[in-house]
Amino acid sequence: MSTPPDIYEYLDYREYLNAYYLFRKEESDHFSLRSFGRMVDLDASYLAKILGGTRHVAPRSVETMSSYLKLDDQQNTYFEHLIQFNKARTESQQREFFQKLLLIRKKFSKNLEEFQFSFYQKWYHVALRNILEFYPFHTGDSIQELAQQFTPPITVKQAQESIDLLVKLDLIRINENNRYVLTDTAISTGESWSSLAVNDFQRETIRLCGDAIATHPREERDISTVTMNITETEFQMVRSMIKEFRSSVISLANSVETPNRVYQLNMQMIPLSKKSTIGGSL
Repeated sequence: MSTPPDIYEYLDYREYLNAYYLFRKEESDHFSLRSFGRMVDLDASYLAKILGGTRHVAPRSVETMSSYLKLDDQQNTYFEHLIQFNKARTESQQREFFQKLLLIRKKFSKNLEEFQFSFYQKWYHVALRNILEFYPFHTGDSIQELAQQFTPPITVKQAQESIDLLVKLDLIRINENNRYVLTDTAISTGESWSSLAVNDFQRETIRLCGDAIATHPREERDISTVTMNITETEFQMVRSMIKEFRSSVISLANSVETPNRVYQLNMQMIPLSKKSTIGGSL
């Protein structure tokens, strides 16, 4: 690493600090955790825990660390938001600081993570990529007809924005016949923001499952519910059974050579009561 790491390329401040440490280490064999800690007024053992992800930078240390890292005002603001984002305990707090980070990153970063995050914001982005596996859509074809392939239908604007996003993410491309086809690129989610993206996507698809009761006949859907009395032990067993079933379904789907429809499979198992402190026997 011949140049210092770009803070705008990070969504975890500890990864950034690790990259900075390695950069300085390459510059000088004498640079160590002890010297790094001395420069930022932190004990070397505590700094090691920060770099290892088991501790956080205390508020009183942020200014000292930012000064040593030679961050300008904008970078310092990003650094502060980054720490708050990584320390956030609730989803609403995470979302608040994540949005602040994205506003700054759009000015300075070429990283695609903000577009990857957008990919999970709407259910039809994922569905469109699947539809294009079997639905022949070419440049110049009717976007309106493509939008009507969805159930529920989406707007022409939504379909076009989705196409543009998938191209941006290199998840689809135009082949020699001017047809949009899937690439081999797999979208990835970073550890720092994947939970936000997945939560949004799950909310979207759960809402669709609820709507499907009214919009799809029984023969085109399968929605069932089971209410049960168990303990945490059986809950973990059921989770394992669901995981095995999900893997089997994915293997089956991957074996289909000529699919003709996109389906969404959701499986939910949630507590409907608080844990009782009363014995279970009568």
